[in-house]
Amino acid sequence: MWTNQEHFQPTTVLPPAGLWIVPVQKESSSWTTKTKHTTMRTSVVVLVSLGILCISACVLAQIKLGSALNQCFANEDCTSQQTCMNLKCKDPCLEACNGNTVCQVRNHVPYCACKPGFSGDPFSGCDQRRVTLEPQCETNDDCPQYRACINRKCEDPCYDVCRGNTTTCHVRNHIPYCTCRKGFSGDPSIACKPQNPPGSWPPYPGAKKRFQLELIKTNWFGAFAHCLNHGGRLATVANYEENERVKEAIRKTGLKASFWGSGTDYALGNHWTWVSTGLPFTFTDWSNNQPDNWQNLPGGEHCLEFWEETQYRWNDRNCLEQQYSVCEYYDEVEQK
Repeated sequence: MWTNQEHFQPTTVLPPAGLWIVPVQKESSSWTTKTKHTTMRTSVVVLVSLGILCISACVLAQIKLGSALNQCFANEDCTSQQTCMNLKCKDPCLEACNGNTVCQVRNHVPYCACKPGFSGDPFSGCDQRRVTLEPQCETNDDCPQYRACINRKCEDPCYDVCRGNTTTCHVRNHIPYCTCRKGFSGDPSIACKPQNPPGSWPPYPGAKKRFQLELIKTNWFGAFAHCLNHGGRLATVANYEENERVKEAIRKTGLKASFWGSGTDYALGNHWTWVSTGLPFTFTDWSNNQPDNWQNLPGGEHCLEFWEETQYRWNDRNCLEQQYSVCEYYDEVEQK
């Protein structure tokens, strides 16, 4: 502060930062007045500058603080499991559902439901009470064609009808139909078992061979077709045990006759093959001096018979002769 004395002692005043005023001695009254006005203007300018700087700093701080506090302006600023509430991303389920409820958030929107065994309005609260449902149906006609009326409800009729994972079930007009899956065979209501590729013989793994006599006389070609038409094949013999089973079955008939088997050497000449399987002979039971293609008769003797004259040992015979036949079939073995 400056004094009005004519001769004064200088007093040091701390000016605003960056501004220093060096006091001088007053030489005249007019000079003092001018100096006072200049000093006042300078002080005002400094104060205004400081005020502007303070306001700018406060505004900038407020902007930064606001940006830090505000998490969102719309739901899209939050994850799909949150909602923008009061500029913050929050779980909407915390305030949406009331007692005995469950809540799920889908695309920012809360969905409330009563817990199992409870009923009511999930937004106000659910109560535990028995819920009585109206019957869905009285007859199958009350249900879609792929459902059946079971205990007054429209249910899937395939449930627990087809057995195992080797079966499939289709519903047609309310009725379930079971079938074996591709590559399996059997009764789908009991069990389906692995099946060999179509045309394979035996038709499925682990099957047991059974011989059956056909008491209809045909030539060898007719015998082959007859067995095939009945789901079997003209008999093949792989070993001694099977050969004895064929003989025993023939003896039980009491017939004094010969029977066709599926052996032939037509294709390869003197190389006998089981035509039912395409496999060569690995076991033989030829009668003495057989096969002999006897007298090379027209058509020759190129088909195998179980020859009655030698107790059903094997013989080659003309394929056009009329005889009974032995067919073979395969039965499924029950799984224990």
